[in-house]
Amino acid sequence: QFLDILAGDREEHAVLLANYFMFLSEEYPEEWEAEIFLVIGSGIPEGQTAYVMRRSINIEDIVFWDATNGLAFAQNDENCPLQNISCVVSYKNTYANIQPEGKPCQIDFDFENRLLWKPFYSKKFPLPNSHLPSIQEPKLLYTDPNKQFSAELEEELLDTIKNSIRGWRRAPTSFRGDVSNRLYGILEQLEDVRLHGKSLSVDDCITRVDSITKGRLVFGMPLHFPFTDVKDVVNGVEFTAIHESKHPDVEFALAVRVFPYASNVLSVWIFICALSPGTFVML
Repeated sequence: QFLDILAGDREEHAVLLANYFMFLSEEYPEEWEAEIFLVIGSGIPEGQTAYVMRRSINIEDIVFWDATNGLAFAQNDENCPLQNISCVVSYKNTYANIQPEGKPCQIDFDFENRLLWKPFYSKKFPLPNSHLPSIQEPKLLYTDPNKQFSAELEEELLDTIKNSIRGWRRAPTSFRGDVSNRLYGILEQLEDVRLHGKSLSVDDCITRVDSITKGRLVFGMPLHFPFTDVKDVVNGVEFTAIHESKHPDVEFALAVRVFPYASNVLSVWIFICALSPGTFVML
């Protein structure tokens, strides 16, 4: 149902991601072998939350994954939104955190230490020999990526965002096609970075547009959305306030990319820039 309706809460996202990680660990142990856990706790700003904890077998590092946005945080990352861990679930057991600390960077994840973690199953209350039957389908069926729909959505988003910017400004508004084409190429790199963890520096982005924006001050940013509807994407662009530039000679550049994946999952990238007289590029 989660894949069919493309909607789910944080727990459902985390359970699905945890199962994907376990599959990779079993099928490709040389690259992906790891212990996978479902983490229940509280975070900022969502409050009650669920993350996936991946403890690599090879290098013994711990990473926490927010399954709703694909962001990962090392255990010692002070900026991790996960603020308190109450319990951790493995495929064998559930462990309640009884340590005085709750932040990931302050916790000892030695689940065998009964002074730190209280297990649900124990010698007095062992794991049942007969497992409950799963309510899930034995195989998940994925539909192929819909390239035609993604291309149509690109055009719809581009036209809608341009018309929205003109409406928000209520003034003559022009878009630079040459700069927009350069930004369009950058978006494919950004998707590759998000998928494979590759690096793309700000200097690389500036180099791509600097040669055709000489004498112009460029202010802009890329935006990434898991597609739900057009309105959410347009609202995200409006919140940047880039369209609010008051310079009488301002121009804009806009690029939209939609990357299709199985079961109608769509990754949407928007790159919007304002160009006005000046010599500084800020991306």
